[in-house]
Amino acid sequence: NRADKNFAAYDVHAHIYAFANNIDFGNPTGFVNTAETPEDGKLKEKTKALVDYTKANIPNAEVWISEFGWDTNPKSVLSPRKLNALTMNELQGRYIIRGYLAFAAAGVDQAQLFELSDPSQNYIDTWFGTAGLLDRTLNFAKKPSWFYTYTLKNTLKNMVFIGEQTSGDPNILIYKFKNMNNAEGVYAVWYKTRTDATKNDFQLQLAANAKSATKIELADKSTTGNQSNLAINKTMVTANVSERPIFIKVDVIN
Repeated sequence: NRADKNFAAYDVHAHIYAFANNIDFGNPTGFVNTAETPEDGKLKEKTKALVDYTKANIPNAEVWISEFGWDTNPKSVLSPRKLNALTMNELQGRYIIRGYLAFAAAGVDQAQLFELSDPSQNYIDTWFGTAGLLDRTLNFAKKPSWFYTYTLKNTLKNMVFIGEQTSGDPNILIYKFKNMNNAEGVYAVWYKTRTDATKNDFQLQLAANAKSATKIELADKSTTGNQSNLAINKTMVTANVSERPIFIKVDVIN
């Protein structure tokens, strides 16, 4: 309705969650532990559709994902599906990182988790009640997701998403990030499944002129992850891969 026909905001916001399909929010009985992975929930695909629409129709606006997340209370319909002996805290942490990676690949400008700390005690058993990085029931103790997110922030500082690399396995994703100020980069590698899949000695192809590689593993109680140097053998490095993303930081990426 503006006379100049310009979009009357600086950005487009969206909230997106990986709730199970066909969930009945009026009667969620039977839907606990049904939240999907970021990949099964199509977070990247749905978000990219919004990014593409915005670029085509509102080119001056940014796209923000201003809510996403998973609960850690198993009574919530937003808690992940149970998986072997893994805790809800561990699954939440894995999915949050994979969610952020999905949004980066989709081309969003900002993504904001809901939320820093668990909301009111009155909602602890319902959706969104335990979506925080800090556990309200434990005097706001830091969950693994707090450390995983901090490590992601430190690892990808000054980095931008530059593309996806084929892995030779349809279930293993490789996302590439490049430093805006130099030739350094990071490969994010993980299984997109929810079967607790692992692969030992996965071989990752690096740039032909890469001379150094450091593996960064997400770890509870660490804001920089567990780091170890990797030997480069004919432009390849070897690392174990699971459904918790690992990061391979290199001096050169392309």
